[in-house]
Amino acid sequence: MSKNHHSSGGPKGPAQQGLHELRLVTERFEVTQAELASQTRFLEATLSSIPDFVYAFDPQHRFIYANRAMLGLFGLSAEEMRGRTFADLDYPTDLAELLNSHIARVLAEGATVTGEVFYESPTGYSAYFDYVWGPVFAADGSVELVVGVSRDTSERHAFEEALSTNEARLRAATELVGLGIYSWDPVTGALDWDDQLRAMWGLPPDAGVDMAVYEAGIHPDDLARVRDAIEACVSPAGDGRYNVEYRVIGRDDGITRYIATAGRTTFQDGKPASFIGAAIDVTAQRRAEAAVRASEAQFRGFAENSSNLIWIADKVARKIVYRSAAFEQIVGAPADSAPTGLADWLELVHPDDRDQVERALTSVGKGEVAQYEYRISRLSDGAVRSLRDTSFPIRDDKGEVTQIAGIAEDLTREDANQIYILSTHETVFGNLKIVLLIGAVLLALAHQTRFSRALFANRPARLVGLWSFSIYLLHEPVMQGIGLALAGLRLPPFVVGLAGVTGTLLASAVSFSLIERPGQQVIRRLAPSGRRLRGSGAIEPVTVSVPDGMFGRQSQQVAEEPSVARG
Repeated sequence: MSKNHHSSGGPKGPAQQGLHELRLVTERFEVTQAELASQTRFLEATLSSIPDFVYAFDPQHRFIYANRAMLGLFGLSAEEMRGRTFADLDYPTDLAELLNSHIARVLAEGATVTGEVFYESPTGYSAYFDYVWGPVFAADGSVELVVGVSRDTSERHAFEEALSTNEARLRAATELVGLGIYSWDPVTGALDWDDQLRAMWGLPPDAGVDMAVYEAGIHPDDLARVRDAIEACVSPAGDGRYNVEYRVIGRDDGITRYIATAGRTTFQDGKPASFIGAAIDVTAQRRAEAAVRASEAQFRGFAENSSNLIWIADKVARKIVYRSAAFEQIVGAPADSAPTGLADWLELVHPDDRDQVERALTSVGKGEVAQYEYRISRLSDGAVRSLRDTSFPIRDDKGEVTQIAGIAEDLTREDANQIYILSTHETVFGNLKIVLLIGAVLLALAHQTRFSRALFANRPARLVGLWSFSIYLLHEPVMQGIGLALAGLRLPPFVVGLAGVTGTLLASAVSFSLIERPGQQVIRRLAPSGRRLRGSGAIEPVTVSVPDGMFGRQSQQVAEEPSVARG
């Protein structure tokens, strides 16, 4: 017993010691292998649960690992995927060459490679993929594996493409309409302007901008109003909107421009955090509006001082929207108190003329120009007035007739010798006084005085007397024709008038020499002086002596009216 106890508890022999150590190593190996298997399962579970594509290549560019997402992309199992190359998986040749070059670089340099490609897998899945490939180093420092992670970036790529497209469209639109885009940091005061906005301030594209530059360009008369608008848009009590128009004086070019701008402030925690806005140069629009106002003023000045009635009516509403001042003189009622409906106006037209007036207005509404005459009964006294109306269409930007207008001239005979006083301005009465003074001088010269004989009893005056009938016939067309011919030369009025008088005298002299005097000679041969033409109703020329007068002593023939008594 003593011997056995000693042998069991005493020192172990070499063989037993070796077996014990082997047992410990085996146990540690089993523990390590179990831990490694557990870590492997954890890693595999992790890699299989993520949507990204994870894989690894050996030095021969073969797949040695692919996670579940990667296997699903190709529709293969792990065993089927393992050992295959890009060529085995039917990658496009150019894409396979690119990816193989990346693997070679990682193996040779130990570098990390990134990129993005478009690929359609054998299962029909097509997308943009970005990837990151890196090295796995061996104990000796060499690269023994290449691992990679790819991600489907189609959504991001589509978003970036849409953003790029929208930016291009916005840029094209802003350039087309001259819109300037800018941003402002209410906290730091920093400004970010595009080139279009810099141009509005008369700045080059690379000029720096800040609040001092911004305010220096604003017209002094508008600066306080702009500051008030800025203060209102950054106030938490408001809605953050900014909408104002003001003038800007270009820093480098000195040009004054009208700028309309709008924007909005973004708030965070009740404080202004950012602002973005847009501005547009409306100078041309404002100048056009000023020109339209000036044109309207000129039209009204002409219309209100014309003896003709100028009117405008809405085609659809069939209402008169404008009548000039002559309405009251012609119709006998103030324009603002008279009926405005076209139907009411037609009630004033003589019953026998209404049909033609309605037909004329209908044709004008279709785009034609019409001239017609009709009679009306004055509202004040019922007197009949004869009018000649020239009516024409007014079209909108699309060419549609939206209004009709007309110029009505009063043809009533009794009205021909009346003067309408359309203005009581002092200069009008001053001109009238001058006219009356000239008339008085001419009446004084008409009496037989030495001065009047010297002025009128001379050869030029006699020639004018001989040509007087031709002058009467030709003066109006000749002077109008010369006026139209010289209209483009912008000559002073007195030069145009002198040319008209000269042309009239020349034309009258030619007319007298070629037409009037030969005609008189033919008449004299047919009816000699002193001979009476017999027959009922014949004119009998009689030679009479005219005493001294404005044109001196002379004899002339006058035609006596046929006398029944002389039979």
